Amino acid sequence: RVERDFAGRLGALPAATRTLLLIAAAEPVGDVRLLIRAAASLGITPDAAPAKEAGLIEFGEPVRFRHPLVRSAV
Repeated sequence: RVERDFAGRLGALPAATRTLLLIAAAEPVGDVRLLIRAAASLGITPDAAPAKEAGLIEFGEPVRFRHPLVRSAV
C-alpha cells in the first residue's frame, strides 16, 4: 500500500523529473555528481523540485529517497 502511494505521486511529476528519479534509483550510493552527469548525458536538465515537493527524495550529498519503497516504486 505504501509503495502504491509513492507510485501514485510519481505519475503527477514532469517526465524529466521522473527520469531523474529513475537515474537516482539505479545509482546505489546517492552520488549527486554522478546523477547530474548521467542526466546531462541523456539531455535532461535536473529539476528535482517537483520530486522534493512531493516528498519523494532529498537532493543533497548523498541523494536519498524519503523511504526505501520510493526507490522500489520508481
